[in-house]
Amino acid sequence: MSRTPPTPELAARLLNLVWAEDEEFGLYLWTAITTGARRGEVSALRENRFDFGRQQVRVSATYIVKQGNRIEKAPKDGEGRVLSLDLLTCELLLERFQRRRAEARALGVQVPDNAFAFSPDPAGHEPWNPDTMTHRYRRYARRVGVTSSLKELRHYSATQLLAAGTDLNTVAGRLGHAEGSTTLKFYAQFTRPANQQAVAVIPSQLDGLRRKERLRELYRQHQTAQGTAELAISLWSSARRLGLTNKPRLRGSRSSHPPTRTGQGSLRHRAHRECSRKTCASLATPVGGHNQ
Repeated sequence: MSRTPPTPELAARLLNLVWAEDEEFGLYLWTAITTGARRGEVSALRENRFDFGRQQVRVSATYIVKQGNRIEKAPKDGEGRVLSLDLLTCELLLERFQRRRAEARALGVQVPDNAFAFSPDPAGHEPWNPDTMTHRYRRYARRVGVTSSLKELRHYSATQLLAAGTDLNTVAGRLGHAEGSTTLKFYAQFTRPANQQAVAVIPSQLDGLRRKERLRELYRQHQTAQGTAELAISLWSSARRLGLTNKPRLRGSRSSHPPTRTGQGSLRHRAHRECSRKTCASLATPVGGHNQ
């Protein structure tokens, strides 16, 4: 079979087909895809290792069948790992566990807290054989045109995360790789989209900051110009109030109106025309005396 993971479209088509015919196996595949866990790790999951309140699951064992012997042992990464779960996955699994308990009660069977999440036994005492799940997957995969094996669903999870820009250490942690170099070795080609996205981060950030700084500078200039205009208007009004602007005007000269905020240069000229040096000096002199 091919070692290339299915496309998102084929993965969705496969899930829809399986879910319609075998809900438990559909949930098994969904869990494998969304967690990136190995097939033996998914088979070894127990109900009491799920914490739906915190939306996480502890992957602390793997299940294998070797020469007829059923063995539950520590996973490849030794101590195991805690994986975050999305809300939808939590809801699907919780609903499945509750329904299994209801069906077991109808049969007079009690499901223990440490029951295997995926089991042919109504009480969940034994998990599905990973080889059985592999053969079952192959039959469904052929029907939708998927040529890769069950193992490639783990690769599907990794490639989709990396292509979406998830950092290498996070992906390595979810896969159970001791070092990010192991993940990079197998999935280096899938980090290119994230690398292309990273190229634009710093230039875009600096360009945005430069634009903001330029706007601040223009705003300060505007405030300075506005302040100058208001000062000229204030001087003119004071001079008019004190009767210092009632001077004979030549025919054709402009009328005596307060300056407007049409520009900093014209405001200065109008202020000088309306307030001579003598007028401004008299305005600066306190009423009833001279400057101290």
